[in-house]
Amino acid sequence: MDAAWWEDFLKNNNNFTQTIVMKDALTNGTVSLLESEVMAVLRNICNNRNDGAGYFRVYIDQVVLTKQEMEEHVFMFPPLPGEPVTVWAERAYPGKQFCMILNLAEVISEELAKCLTTLMQPLTDRIGIPLNGLHTTTFVGNYGFTPLGIHQDSPGGNVIHFHIGPGKKTMYNWEADEYNKLAGGRPNNRDVTPLLPFAKEFTFGKGDIYYMPWDKFHIGYSGELSIGVSVWFDNHGRDVILGQLLDNLKKKHFDYRKAVITKPVKEEDDNGFDVVTALMNQPEYLEEAPFVSLLEEEYQDHMLRLFSNGGWKISPVLSRQRRSAGNPSDVEWLLSSNVRITAPFRICYAVRNGGALKIFCRGVEMTTSYQPLLTDLIDRLNEGAEYNVAELLEGVVPGMPDKRINMLMNFYNLNGVDFF
Repeated sequence: MDAAWWEDFLKNNNNFTQTIVMKDALTNGTVSLLESEVMAVLRNICNNRNDGAGYFRVYIDQVVLTKQEMEEHVFMFPPLPGEPVTVWAERAYPGKQFCMILNLAEVISEELAKCLTTLMQPLTDRIGIPLNGLHTTTFVGNYGFTPLGIHQDSPGGNVIHFHIGPGKKTMYNWEADEYNKLAGGRPNNRDVTPLLPFAKEFTFGKGDIYYMPWDKFHIGYSGELSIGVSVWFDNHGRDVILGQLLDNLKKKHFDYRKAVITKPVKEEDDNGFDVVTALMNQPEYLEEAPFVSLLEEEYQDHMLRLFSNGGWKISPVLSRQRRSAGNPSDVEWLLSSNVRITAPFRICYAVRNGGALKIFCRGVEMTTSYQPLLTDLIDRLNEGAEYNVAELLEGVVPGMPDKRINMLMNFYNLNGVDFF
């Protein structure tokens, strides 16, 4: 799936406007990795008895489970390490029709995030990263028609479906005008059978990729057990992006812990606005800046967060598990190690007017004072080579404060670099 493959993909779907199936796109190794990681995510959810990082729904015989039923029928049957989906499904749901829908598996599984980022990098290099980022929805089961019914996705939310199998899946598409005539545009319509003769049918199997633009009414059918990981390219409307930026501004520049009870205002010209602005906590160089400048800087930060995380809109939910015998909080151990950026991700930064250095690692934003040594360190890491830490941090003195050491530790905890 190199740049030429993705060019063919764009040609076949007429630049993201037509539904297509690309056969045999994934290698057996990639399919095995994605299946293993999806099972690991489900095991994590079962063991922690939560919904992972996103909205997790389970249906048995087309009926969604309650929280108590999840305890009895889902959390009690976590996939075992190395257990194939076929073996687990027969053990957990023998003779039953079940459907699991999970959002944001990439936030829990580092390997899944890295694999999908690497697969799609030629595409994102070619067309860019959508303004509202990427996220996944994973489907597992033998559920027949998707319990969601016939529906249309959010405007601009185009989907690339990586089919893991082992069973096949069929998607039925209706053009919006046709579906409006047939069913009045009814969303989540489960009365599917009468409408099938008017649908376009797309069947795909293990290793295939299915693409569908957001404006098609659709429903899936999985009569056989299968896993599918759908990646959403969230090219949402301008209003959605603006709302996201405003939400970010609220979180970043307003401290709601300073909230106090307000008082009534008696005079029309009574300036009580300072009660509200007391919540503001913005950089000094932006205090007199027009609002549009504040919004523009937040847009730039928003995009750097996305680019640092491979386009994924949500950062990894957990800091890196310590996979090595050493401990990066031990400076002596750190200086005896080698380091390399966690491919295929990179670390982004920007120097602001006030002399602040903003650093973005795996979607997390950090701010410090600008120092050329820090930006030089990031530039070298982004080259992708493996470095001896002591040589990389030339001039560092053990026991003496050095921002570069703290920065490397932060990058490690944020899944941004690997130590060897």
